[in-house]
Amino acid sequence: MLWMNSMTRALTLLTILLALALGAIPSAATAATVTVGLGEQSTDVFGDTRFEALGIKRVRVITPWNVALSRGDRTWLDNWLASARLAGVDPLVSFGAASGSRCPARPCKLPNTATFDRAFRAFRARWPQVRTIGVWNEANHRSQPTFRYPDQAARFFNIVRKRCPGCRIVAADVIDDANMVRWVTTFRAVARLDSPVEVNYYRHGGILHTVLRKMLKS
Repeated sequence: MLWMNSMTRALTLLTILLALALGAIPSAATAATVTVGLGEQSTDVFGDTRFEALGIKRVRVITPWNVALSRGDRTWLDNWLASARLAGVDPLVSFGAASGSRCPARPCKLPNTATFDRAFRAFRARWPQVRTIGVWNEANHRSQPTFRYPDQAARFFNIVRKRCPGCRIVAADVIDDANMVRWVTTFRAVARLDSPVEVNYYRHGGILHTVLRKMLKS
């Protein structure tokens, strides 16, 4: 997806390729397809005539990782998803730091795997219609508790993958920072690579290199 809001500086292409590679690439032809979308936190966009004129049907929203366990956050996401549904939009829900976090200052709490698992199971129980999920938004940025813990971010990915079979998953949404390569390398060492497609990506230099080669050949 191509994010058009000014609130995020994520690497668009890398996010696209990771999302495609971990659930949305049944063939080389699909790998060459780029879906344009919008990143937007406000529901106002769904009633904006300019948005309607674009014909965009994919919108990304960022929520706290424990959104299903927090009443205020839960109500907000209920309303956002309802508005998206009325607008005929397919949402990509990406997780981020909990409400009230002040990373890299405190509080900046990184959940353990059991706590994240409980929160994600609650998320799936409340919003089973959401089938496109970003494990953690800009996970290598210092504003996130995953900044120094790519191994834990990979464990979160393993949980999402296990609990949401058949979902399209953005495994590692990262920004072009000095730590990116090191962060992704550690992430990849812990993330589960089970399918033949995923193993092939790993053997050929990773998701980014593999999908770029396929796009260039098309």
